[in-house]
Amino acid sequence: MEYIIAIIMSLIGYIIYSDTKRKSAEALVENLDTKKKLNELDKNVAKNEGLEEAEQEKRDEILKDLEHNKAKEDSIEDLKKFFDKPTDPK
Repeated sequence: MEYIIAIIMSLIGYIIYSDTKRKSAEALVENLDTKKKLNELDKNVAKNEGLEEAEQEKRDEILKDLEHNKAKEDSIEDLKKFFDKPTDPK
């Protein structure tokens, strides 16, 4: 009788232990899947931030070129005005 009780207790203990291990393994797999999804999202965020930074640099470069061209056009206009002024022969 004592042997049967010991065997039943051992089986119950084994079932509880294996169930705990199974749940632990399932949780680890779920964590890995979640980590993969988060890494994918982080990769997309980093890519978008890089693209945004590149666009900002491109925009700044275009603005600098625009200002440079405007200054050049202004200086050309000033030269035209200077040379187109009638001179007073006094």
